[in-house]
Amino acid sequence: MSWIIGVGGFYQPVVYGDTGHRIRQHALNRTRAVRHGLQPKVVVVPTASLHWAEYTEKQCAQRLRDLSDSLRLHGVAIEFFDPERAGMKPDACREKLVGFDMVVLPGGNTAAQVSVWKRVGFDVALRLALDAQDIVVFGGSAGMAFAYDEMLTDSAGQAADLQGIQGLGWIEGSVCPHYEVARRHSPDYPNSYPNMLERGEIRSAGIAVDSDAAVEYATQPERRPQLVAAYALRPGAGVRHVALKDGKAVHAPLEPAVAPLFAGDQAS
Repeated sequence: MSWIIGVGGFYQPVVYGDTGHRIRQHALNRTRAVRHGLQPKVVVVPTASLHWAEYTEKQCAQRLRDLSDSLRLHGVAIEFFDPERAGMKPDACREKLVGFDMVVLPGGNTAAQVSVWKRVGFDVALRLALDAQDIVVFGGSAGMAFAYDEMLTDSAGQAADLQGIQGLGWIEGSVCPHYEVARRHSPDYPNSYPNMLERGEIRSAGIAVDSDAAVEYATQPERRPQLVAAYALRPGAGVRHVALKDGKAVHAPLEPAVAPLFAGDQAS
């Protein structure tokens, strides 16, 4: 069995500390290597970050260095892989993933990530790896949203309007990361997630995931991944189900319930 573990995004560490440490360790604990007492091999695929218009090249490089440093705190072997610059095709991408225990997908431009992956065939390679390889796919923001039927995104930049776009359709329904941000949830904003559901611009019910909240899916070959757990990485972070009822978007508690995964909680 493979796993998809996605985080709605992360607050700056200065506010809550490194909220990602425990969820990264949880993801690593799911890998075959850790289960067998071995050092896990991790590949970072930064397509979304490399296409984020609000990063300069220097800022993107620093972000990826910070990610690498945080992963090395867990004692893992890390490699970076950009399938677009490598000019690879699906078979070569698939071969590249062989031997890795976890694929890490940092955030950035979701729309560009999906487009690039489809063009070079990395979407096919990653899905084949999930089906055959017993791996963990771990990502945040764009690195989690791509897998759903639909998503709400600000891929054009934070100053631009939010938009609904198609994902890869692995996970049923829609998703909105960073849901605690007012323009993503408030009815006062025309392109908030609830308003776009009500107008039919996002067609499927789904989940709203705050920054510092995470969802975990178990995957099996030729089946849609199934939600098995959700986590809060800081006090107040949450995940909600959002759907239409009598034409209005309504929120409902998530099943399974969101479990705490931060300092002072009772989670293992």
